[in-house]
Amino acid sequence: MAKRKEHKIQRTRDEAIAEVRKFLKNAKEILSKVKIEYERYTDTKYVREASAMAYLAALRAIDAYLLGKGVEPEKLPSSIK
Repeated sequence: MAKRKEHKIQRTRDEAIAEVRKFLKNAKEILSKVKIEYERYTDTKYVREASAMAYLAALRAIDAYLLGKGVEPEKLPSSIK
């Protein structure tokens, strides 16, 4: 059985923002692999992957915002609920 990778808790706002940038860069790289025809992406697999990366970036941006507001890293929300 594969081990699950533990999420590293960002200690500072800057660490969280750096991770947001990394996720967005990865999303753009994934989309760059897709051919565009008639102003639409032709391969939904890569679009789904890029969307997932962008979603993770949004979650980390929320963490960065909360860290900037003084929330303790251990008190960051662990789910979107």
